[in-house]
Amino acid sequence: MPWNKLHADVPAFIWESDSLLKAEWTFMAEAAANVGMAKLLGASQQADLAVDSLAADIVASMEIENEIVDASLVAAGIRSQLGLTLAGVECQPIADGCASLILDVSRHHSRSISENWLDGWREFFWRHFSLDRPTPPSLTPDRRRELRDFITWLNTVPPRGDTALARAGLAHLWLESIHPLPLGSGIVGRIIAEMILARSVPGNSFTPLCTVLLRRRIEYHRQVDTACRDRDATQWLLWFAAAVIEAGRLSRARLELAINRERLLESLREEISGRQERVLLDIFSLGDAAFLPGVCPAHYAAATGRDVKSVAADMANLTAAGALRRTIRGRTTRYHLALPSPEVARVAIDDIL
Repeated sequence: MPWNKLHADVPAFIWESDSLLKAEWTFMAEAAANVGMAKLLGASQQADLAVDSLAADIVASMEIENEIVDASLVAAGIRSQLGLTLAGVECQPIADGCASLILDVSRHHSRSISENWLDGWREFFWRHFSLDRPTPPSLTPDRRRELRDFITWLNTVPPRGDTALARAGLAHLWLESIHPLPLGSGIVGRIIAEMILARSVPGNSFTPLCTVLLRRRIEYHRQVDTACRDRDATQWLLWFAAAVIEAGRLSRARLELAINRERLLESLREEISGRQERVLLDIFSLGDAAFLPGVCPAHYAAATGRDVKSVAADMANLTAAGALRRTIRGRTTRYHLALPSPEVARVAIDDIL
């Protein structure tokens, strides 16, 4: 079957809009609930969570394309550009570039998309990932026309029935179909999809969609490849909608973890020392690794330059206080956060029909 961009009337995608109604309602309701839940956090906690989420999202999007960037450096770059100073943080051009781009789109996700903005992405990815030529090749007249048609559609007020999920999924698919960037079309397509989703609910922010897509990477590439060869986008939109809803639920789980973390710290403030609080904060900073595989006292001591016995005593006290739980396997003792893990069940197409 030929690529859908070779059809004369493409990108006139067709899809069964009724099949997305339940998914759209679920997405909107759960996104609004997340907005409300975020208000339970203080301003600094909201900012920290937003920075870490943005960094993790762009890093996951890069990894989908087999480009590895350090999330901690991207997060440091975002904090630096927000006016926060972090002494001793290594500077890495690709991480700083990712920080600038994801911060820009998160701040201005409601704005119109322009050719200059997309050309900036094109130059960025070419500069950092192309080894043979200093500048990206110029777009052919046909490719430039396809790009302009896409931008016109993207900036047009959506017609009735063109839901946020459908529009985000179609935008990603359309950009993949015309592939206007020699490097980075997939990354830009995912970011534009997230911009559309973020602007659909007042106060909404980017969700960890790329984290979910990275977990499903093989299936995701197969879905995109199949959809790019067919004008009927129904199957792709249903699969994409399930991934979006899963990302929203992962976002909620992370919000719940942040809220539980603050409550835990507040409840322990009179029971633990400042040194033990530092250990607990360091474990929090590990993200998912704080649950599995957890933290080995010896490894923590080596990373922080502390005495192993002192670290083991602090972790034992935190366990007694209910902040950590201990597991022993053979001769190895590990400590894990005693909070619910921010993991969610996979959302399948059948779950949203």
